[in-house]
Amino acid sequence: MHQARFRDLRCTLKGQGLKMAIMRNVRKDTAQCDEREHYRRNALDSWNHYQRTGLYITAEEADAWLARLEAGENAKIPECHV
Repeated sequence: MHQARFRDLRCTLKGQGLKMAIMRNVRKDTAQCDEREHYRRNALDSWNHYQRTGLYITAEEADAWLARLEAGENAKIPECHV
């Protein structure tokens, strides 16, 4: 894994300075970490909400709703149930 990253970095370095390449990779890694943290926090918030309220929708209900939205319908959010 590390060898592949170093190989990618070497390819990236052609035609630019080391500092610029390192900065770009640091920004990229930081953005990926931030995105993972966002999804993790969102999942925990959802779990805590379910634990407090017991309300949920099934995966099938969510998929059907999202499919209607993708099709351009003005679909109403499914009703939560216990």
